[in-house]
Amino acid sequence: VVSDDGSSITAYGNMWRAFPLTTPLATSELGDFVVSFDYLLKEAGEFHAICFEDNLEFGDFDDPQDNEYDPKRCFRLNAFDPGTDRVFIESYYPAVGEPHRYVANL
Repeated sequence: VVSDDGSSITAYGNMWRAFPLTTPLATSELGDFVVSFDYLLKEAGEFHAICFEDNLEFGDFDDPQDNEYDPKRCFRLNAFDPGTDRVFIESYYPAVGEPHRYVANL
């Protein structure tokens, strides 16, 4: 659920969602592109992640079939069920109820 002012997203249950950027940028335009967001886990799930994709496919943005899961564009925010780490950039895993700010240079 996106808030009325567009400043927050709340997710419930097992879901995968994609949100388009209002002003898409070409990869050549990004330069030092920094993204930050606040994360608060209210209930543990299998895993929680956020991805920055341009084609909804894991892997190379020019040819997703060219390589398996590289470059990694997904940040795993929590993992409660063991799984693959080939897709994710690993970072700090906050506890349930612990707010955390992520900052990433894409």
